[in-house]
Amino acid sequence: MYRLIFLFFALFLFVTLVKAKERSLKTDDINPTEIESVDAISYDLYVKQDWKTLIKFSEKALKSKIDFYYLRMRIGIAYYEMKQYRMALHHFEAAYTMDKNDELLKEYLFYCYVYTEQYPQALKITNTFSLATLQKTKMEDPSPIYFANAEVGLKISSDTSLYKSMKYFQAGVGINLGRNVTAYIAFTNIAQPMYYGSLSQQQFFVTLNIPLKKSWLISPAFHYLNYTYSNVKPSGPPAYPGAPPPIPNYDGSSIVASIAISKSWKDFLFTGIASYSTLNSAKQYQQQLNVNWYPLHNKNLMLNGGVILFSDDSSNSFKPIPSIGGRYFITSKISLSASYTYFETKNFNEQNGYLVNNSDDITHQRINVGLDWNCGKNVSLFGHYLHESKTEYVRETNYNFNMGIIGLKLIF
Repeated sequence: MYRLIFLFFALFLFVTLVKAKERSLKTDDINPTEIESVDAISYDLYVKQDWKTLIKFSEKALKSKIDFYYLRMRIGIAYYEMKQYRMALHHFEAAYTMDKNDELLKEYLFYCYVYTEQYPQALKITNTFSLATLQKTKMEDPSPIYFANAEVGLKISSDTSLYKSMKYFQAGVGINLGRNVTAYIAFTNIAQPMYYGSLSQQQFFVTLNIPLKKSWLISPAFHYLNYTYSNVKPSGPPAYPGAPPPIPNYDGSSIVASIAISKSWKDFLFTGIASYSTLNSAKQYQQQLNVNWYPLHNKNLMLNGGVILFSDDSSNSFKPIPSIGGRYFITSKISLSASYTYFETKNFNEQNGYLVNNSDDITHQRINVGLDWNCGKNVSLFGHYLHESKTEYVRETNYNFNMGIIGLKLIF
């Protein structure tokens, strides 16, 4: 009996090894200069839907300098079927340089842009769609407003003798300016009582997203802030004996002008940002480098690292502001995010001028944790918790801010 089992196992192992050898001969022992062999084998693997082997085989062929349209299409489809959309996009874009008329390829490009969160590029590629493809993707007549968001927040100080709770509101809309440019416009209102008076601040932000070829994107942005201080009290001793008291009410304004250039390549998104600001009348320049890494080849996991180089109008020195972060989709509809930034500075902006801190208080560090829930077909709810450690600039008192934000996003 044991001998029979042994013979059966030996026969099974022999057959398995033979088939493995046959597969190896097909995929590993080909002559890398024979395009016809690569075409035939890659097509056979494509028909069999053996996506993993097709990817391995095709990548080896590409390293051997064999590159043609159908090879790029097959490897792109293989990655797409495995939901590795960033790698699929890389090969579909390469195929598009060889043939710009294939409707199937353009449809794959569209969905890869959507699944990798590159909406401006997805919209632009629809310029080339046939009527049938437009109808199939439901892009015959895109809505002028493609999303809207609103959020409210409360920021609580650990030292209420310095600052009372800050109330925050923001609303924004994403706009399609034809099929080649998108825009985002947002309005923000902030109100906060402080030990030396009360702040009321209104902000207006606008950015354009201009997609270029091969996942390049240019995004100029402008942020305008108008603030009013009322019931102002002296924040410290007089500057000199007999100095006049502060003006009880005064207002002012600041701007941030910024431009971002980003490039998506395989599992990476590289972004460079340059900005100029006049926050609290301080002329400042910022240069930022940021890298997103998607190790799962899709949006399910993103790791982020970046640095802001910060200088005043003399540009004599650049203070680095490092940050790290990440996001993970725990389900297809729920994602968690977290980030940490080490500042040791004041009057700065982030995210291409979208976030602005126009305070003379030193911010030491910040922790941000977020949750996003796609609770409906076109509805998302989100929440964020932020913790900041700071030092008040007049009294040099250390304190913390804890902030909670909840919001809603609608996609049209």
